[in-house]
Amino acid sequence: MLESLDISKKLMVAFGATFSAVILMGGAVFISQSLALNAAHLNAVSNTVIDDVDQALGGLHDQNASIRGLVLYKLPRYIDKYDAAGKLIESSLANARKLAEANPDVLNELENLARAARIWQTEIGNPSIALGRNPATSDRAIEITASEIASVRFNEFRAANATARRKIDAWSDQAQESEDKANAAFQGVLGFGSLACLGIMAGAWFWLTRTIAAPMVLLTGAMKQLAGGDSAVIVPALDRRDEVGEIAKAARYMAEQERARNDDARAEAARVQGEVVAAVATGLAHLSGGDLVYQLSDPFTCEYEKLRCDFNSAVEKLRDTMKIVLSNTDMIRSSSSEISTATRDLSHRTEEQACSLE
Repeated sequence: MLESLDISKKLMVAFGATFSAVILMGGAVFISQSLALNAAHLNAVSNTVIDDVDQALGGLHDQNASIRGLVLYKLPRYIDKYDAAGKLIESSLANARKLAEANPDVLNELENLARAARIWQTEIGNPSIALGRNPATSDRAIEITASEIASVRFNEFRAANATARRKIDAWSDQAQESEDKANAAFQGVLGFGSLACLGIMAGAWFWLTRTIAAPMVLLTGAMKQLAGGDSAVIVPALDRRDEVGEIAKAARYMAEQERARNDDARAEAARVQGEVVAAVATGLAHLSGGDLVYQLSDPFTCEYEKLRCDFNSAVEKLRDTMKIVLSNTDMIRSSSSEISTATRDLSHRTEEQACSLE
C-alpha cells in the first residue's frame, strides 16, 4: 500500500515516523529525567534532614557544655552560647520536620526528638542556666547537671536522636536507591531511545532509497540510453503508481516514438535506395545496349548524388574513348587499303618483268 503513495506522501510518512520517534523518545527521556530529578531531590532532602538532626545533637551538647562553663567560670558569654545553641536546636528540628512532612515515620521520630530536647531544656538546661547566673545558687545548678535525672534526660535525647537517625538513614538509603534506579532508567531510556531513533531513521532512509532513489537511478540510466539513440531500451518501474511510475510511462512513450521514427527512417532509406538501384540498373542496361549517350538526369538524394555524378562522368569518358577508338579504326582501315593496292601493283609489275625476261 505504501508503494503506491505519491513521493510527497512517502516523504511525509518517513518524516512523520522519524518525528514521532523523536517525540516519543523526548517524552520518555523527560519522564525518566523528571523521576531521576525527583529521586535526587528526595535524596538531598534526606541528607539535609540528617544534617539538621546532627546539628540538633551538637546544639544540645553545646548547651550542656555552656552550663558547665557558666557554673565553673561564671562568665556571661556562656549564657549567650546556651541561647544560641537553643535557637540552633529549634531551627534545625523545625527545618527537619518541614522537610520530612512527606514521610510520617521520620516525622514522628523527629517529633519525639524535639520533645526529648524540650524535656531536657525544661527540666535540666533552663533551670541550670537560671541558677548559674547567680553565684549564690550556682551550687544548685551543679547539683542539677550532675544529677541522675540529668543523665537520664540527656540519654533519652541521645536515644531519640539515634532512633531518628536510623529512620532517616533508612529513608536516605531508599532515596539513594530510588535515585540510582531512576538514573539507570534514564540512561537506559536515553540509550534505547537513541538506538530506536537511529533505527527508525535508517529504516526510513532505506525505504526512501528503495522506493524513490533506486528507481530514479534506473530511470536515469534508461533515459541516457534513449538519449544515445537506443530506442530498444527497457524502461523500469512501469508498474508503479506514483510520480516515478509517471516518469517511467513518459520515458516509454518517448522510446516508442523514437522507435517509430527509426522505422519510418529505415523505410524511407530503403525506398530511396531502391529508386537509386533501379535508376543505375536502367543506365547499365542502356550501356549494355550500346547507348553511350544515356545520362541519369533525375537527381538523387544527398547520400547518393555522388553516385549519379560518377556514373554520368564514367559514361561520358567511355563515349569519348569509343570516339577515339573509332577514329583510329578508320585510319587503320585506310592504311590497310593503301598497302593492299601497293602490294597488288608490285605483284603485277613483277609478273610483267618475269615475262619480259623469258
